[in-house]
Amino acid sequence: MASQLHLDRLVIQNGIEDLLARFDDAVLRFDIEAFRELWAEDAVWEISAPAPMRASGRNEIVQALEKFHTINQFFFRTTSRPVIHADGDHASFRSPTLELARREGNVGYANVAVYFDEAKLHEGYWQFTRRYYQYLWVDLTTLLTGEIVPLSLRERGGSAPRLRNDD
Repeated sequence: MASQLHLDRLVIQNGIEDLLARFDDAVLRFDIEAFRELWAEDAVWEISAPAPMRASGRNEIVQALEKFHTINQFFFRTTSRPVIHADGDHASFRSPTLELARREGNVGYANVAVYFDEAKLHEGYWQFTRRYYQYLWVDLTTLLTGEIVPLSLRERGGSAPRLRNDD
């Protein structure tokens, strides 16, 4: 019995970490379809001050990402391992994250934050139902010089593998 509980916990942990990795990957590569699949239809995405944002529903969340990409010439983010509390097909978790971007005029954007998340299991995959991004530190003044090297389609590996095959 204890072995099954341990196995169940590892399966949930792997699924949540996969969801977080797919989020970072979709944002980095600006893969709208991969990003869309990560969210429940009625999900909410919120970001705290100093850059507050709230988007409700999958379509509005995707529009927020599209708008976000118009202000950044370069963007990178990474998420550390989460602390997970799961109950069946629902989970809440928090994870530290780091972002770095460059905007018009070589103005940098760097931050350290914590994501507070809720997710549900849907057709064998975890989807976000709520994400809340709490800034801990942000720098909007440092200049970021250097050359941006865009990912080519080949380097990106084409489109990311889809969570499910709808064919």
